[in-house]
Amino acid sequence: MAWNDGVSKEMSDMFGAVIKGLDEETKQAAREVIDEEAQSFYARVKAATPQKTGGVAASFKLTKINRGENWYGYSAEFEGTAPNGTPYQKIANVLEYGRPASAEDPHSAVAGRHFVRVAVQKLKGM
Repeated sequence: MAWNDGVSKEMSDMFGAVIKGLDEETKQAAREVIDEEAQSFYARVKAATPQKTGGVAASFKLTKINRGENWYGYSAEFEGTAPNGTPYQKIANVLEYGRPASAEDPHSAVAGRHFVRVAVQKLKGM
């Protein structure tokens, strides 16, 4: 979800109200779990990214972001462009979801590998 999609903002406001009532020890424990899970997610995606040249895996970045006092988290994305000018995020999307064959080349279909979805599913229950 995009940060400004309304739903995310509403959820952020709701969690912000809950977080304000927590003591610092509880907040720190939550931050530690988020840090561990973010690093684990990053390692799983990096290891599972299909390799041809290594560029897509190398472009995967995990960045801690700050959206205010009552928000703590990370951004995980494929950054930059391949030598041919294609954004690594686009390449990662094709690797994740696949691509149908084109009319010009019926053998150009690519099956999705779902390497990001598998890593996200392992976060459930965090």
